[in-house]
Amino acid sequence: MTTIADVARYAGVSVATVSHVMNRTRHVEPETAERVRAAIAALRYSPNSLARSLRRGETKTIGLLLPDNSNPFFASVARQIEDAGFVAGYTVILCNSDGSAEKEERYLSVLMAKQIDGLIFAGSSDHARVFSRLLPDVPAR
Repeated sequence: MTTIADVARYAGVSVATVSHVMNRTRHVEPETAERVRAAIAALRYSPNSLARSLRRGETKTIGLLLPDNSNPFFASVARQIEDAGFVAGYTVILCNSDGSAEKEERYLSVLMAKQIDGLIFAGSSDHARVFSRLLPDVPAR
């Protein structure tokens, strides 16, 4: 797997310069930026999304937990959320609980372990106990 250091070596620049070209965080001379872009293309470099998520403290992922995504209403809701997420640069993970409290709890645990940036939850009943365990800052009712 190609690393950002490999791209820097290939282009004859620093890792910081590669980062600045990719993220557009500071001006890089056009000739240098083109060398970096050519190196990225030649080496087929793709940023490591896990490393980027750890560094930035965000995963650009939203969890969507629905009771029944075969229901036309929830299918429409899921589609609208996914479309809006895509436009905003987010990936949506869809979880279908089938109205089961056990599945909801397991999916919530998985989504929290994946360190999602947000959660959209349409539960089949009141699960304040589950939320209070998974999200300790949210008071249970």
